[in-house]
Amino acid sequence: MAKRKRVSREVRRNIGARGYRHKQADELANQRRFESRKRTMFPLSVQWAIEDYLREDLSPEPVTGIMRRKCEETVILERDLSAHL
Repeated sequence: MAKRKRVSREVRRNIGARGYRHKQADELANQRRFESRKRTMFPLSVQWAIEDYLREDLSPEPVTGIMRRKCEETVILERDLSAHL
């Protein structure tokens, strides 16, 4: 039963104007996989500000707090900042 559901979902997600095509399905799956990843893209201005603070030997948590208090554009979570390192 579970296998049938997986196949049905695969076909439903990847059907195009000309029906199910394996190459198209692979491209669509790769696109979904790429878009689903939580990628944090830092604008250069934010990246430079973060790097300046880190050169002052601050850890990610204080950097985020400082940037929020100064109303600077910042990252959402400290783990995103840590991932950037």
